[in-house]
Amino acid sequence: MARPSLYDRIAAKRIADEEAARLAALEAPAVEAAPEPEPQAVTPLQEAPSRFSFGGLQVSFPARARLLAVQATVDYKGKPLTVAIKRSPVREGEALGALFERALQAFSAQAPGLRVIRQQGCTLLGCDAQAVDVHINTQGKAQHARLVGALVPQAGSDALQWLEVSCRIDPTQPELSDWLTHFDSLVADLAAG
Repeated sequence: MARPSLYDRIAAKRIADEEAARLAALEAPAVEAAPEPEPQAVTPLQEAPSRFSFGGLQVSFPARARLLAVQATVDYKGKPLTVAIKRSPVREGEALGALFERALQAFSAQAPGLRVIRQQGCTLLGCDAQAVDVHINTQGKAQHARLVGALVPQAGSDALQWLEVSCRIDPTQPELSDWLTHFDSLVADLAAG
């Protein structure tokens, strides 16, 4: 009696292994899909006096003074980075995509040589938003920047406002390697304040 060839034995073993795996998959308990995260509630911008804390000092503006933009240089682990937040009114019918493109062009005008690394949809204050990571050169230095922008409602009004939050870091500094994670948390926590 002839013995099966080596190739026949390998094929038979492969077929037996595939069948065993198929049967094991049929007998395994069904894994439930992870529930979809609940959407974040939309947080409208409030017409409230603007204020912020700076080195323990409380800076409060008069009730009629509205902050439209704030740019801060932050010392993080001994290295400087920049964080900015801006808001502006929008005309009726302006779309998120067009406003985001305009914000990106303004960003590019400040720092020529902008190269988009990644662009994606996200949320800001519970509203649909766009986020982009870019590589820029500022005064001959390479920087990584992240820009997040959204159309957000104004409390007590049907009007929308453009809100953008951004940061710039030196990507060559190892101390800043975890900053973007903190920036994402900062953006996510805006609604909590």
